[in-house]
Amino acid sequence: NGEVSELFESIFFKDGLSENCLALLFFNASFNNDLLGYFNHNIFFPAFFGGRIAIKKDEIIACINDLKQSEDSVKEWSDSTIDVVARKYLALLEKFYLLEGGRNKTIRHKYIDDNQLILFLYWLIKIESKSNLLESKWLPYCFLDNETFIKQVLQKKYMKYINVVYTGDSMILKTLISYKDIYNELTKS
Repeated sequence: NGEVSELFESIFFKDGLSENCLALLFFNASFNNDLLGYFNHNIFFPAFFGGRIAIKKDEIIACINDLKQSEDSVKEWSDSTIDVVARKYLALLEKFYLLEGGRNKTIRHKYIDDNQLILFLYWLIKIESKSNLLESKWLPYCFLDNETFIKQVLQKKYMKYINVVYTGDSMILKTLISYKDIYNELTKS
């Protein structure tokens, strides 16, 4: 998407591979790669929201073995391929600053700041096909439970960036600043 690309470029050119840039890369990589999105929804986010401390390679291997039962493209994977994919997934989460540690990877229970929430909302508005964002499968990517997400988005300080229509069970958002300019607007001092 052109507007998401403009958003990414504005972050990258201003801050390089900052935490905001890596967060947007994580969102986009998950959206564009079905396997990464599958792992995040079935391994990372259940562990994150369940309050767990760590993710082990064996969990990913078990997830891949379950996936082998239903996905033709995975059925032919050897044990060594599965092992490499499991290790690479953990390494990728570490590169996105979602895990830390050496052999035993622990979950970084990150706090999403105001700028990251606005960037997430702009990304979500562009990639989500459902008009009611509360039904989006991408909500876990803001690292907030649904109730906290709603409370955060409804705060007055965000109204200069987004227009919100909330009815209790439905939330529709519209951007108020262009994707090209939002990051500069968020980070001006």
